[in-house]
Amino acid sequence: MVIRQPHIAFAESSNLRKMASLRGFIGGGVLCSTIMYLATAEAVARNHKISNILRESSTLAEAAMRPTQQCCRRERFNNKPQVVDTLKDRWNTELQNLYTSTEFLDFTRLREQVEATIGQLQYRRGRQD
Repeated sequence: MVIRQPHIAFAESSNLRKMASLRGFIGGGVLCSTIMYLATAEAVARNHKISNILRESSTLAEAAMRPTQQCCRRERFNNKPQVVDTLKDRWNTELQNLYTSTEFLDFTRLREQVEATIGQLQYRRGRQD
């Protein structure tokens, strides 16, 4: 007949509790790292799929933008200037006029005009007070 002492049984159960909590901690860490790995792998796969779709769509867009063969009759009507070209020409003309007007601008006369305008404004303000 074996007699067990109560403090030994308590010590064994305490070790079992420590082992169980350690196993729970390690299991939780493994579970979290596995979930993180799978989520990262899924995100990488999704990014590859999206980049492939974008490459294909850009290739299709470039193919759609390429000029196609046109018959001779349509080429006659394309000789007229387009609206966009007309707008570009007008814009360039305006910029050229603006540049030439600022190139030959007399800054002394401009300064005198600004000073005269400010003087008139101050005179009017002084009269109103």
